Amino acid sequence: PAAPQVRSDDSRKPATPALSQTGSGSWISDLLDRASREEVPPAAKPKLSAMDTLDSISSNIGGYIDDASIAGVWNSYRQGEKHPFSRQMYTRQGQTQYLEIGDRYRTDSEFKTAVDRFIEEFERLLLEIGPDDPDMQIAQNYLTSDSGKVYTLLAHASGRFG
Repeated sequence: PAAPQVRSDDSRKPATPALSQTGSGSWISDLLDRASREEVPPAAKPKLSAMDTLDSISSNIGGYIDDASIAGVWNSYRQGEKHPFSRQMYTRQGQTQYLEIGDRYRTDSEFKTAVDRFIEEFERLLLEIGPDDPDMQIAQNYLTSDSGKVYTLLAHASGRFG
């Protein structure tokens, strides 16, 4: 049903909060007064756990690093280039994510632990396939996969690549 039309001559007024009986004058003053006496609650935005953040990065990684860029970076690295990892390998959204991850890595010990664990496990995997991968094709496939992109972003943002 349609909302009733309110005419300008309608004497009904919108409901207002009840005024305080404490004598301070208005409900706004009372609210501000209570707020100044009470502990301010934490920010409304819940903090994501380290695993939630890593899951989010994994699910969005395709928008952070271009396939051709990551392959080129890892090829340059294998050929001995000293600093192939730069922010230019990321999309605009990826550059923002890179900065946020770096900041959080330096300030959130739980996140740092989760990132370090992910990096260590990925590097262990690369070491395990090493002897069976003389031309490094399997390693290249891992490094350019979504998990490899996450590894690259996390390792780069955490300072592992200089």
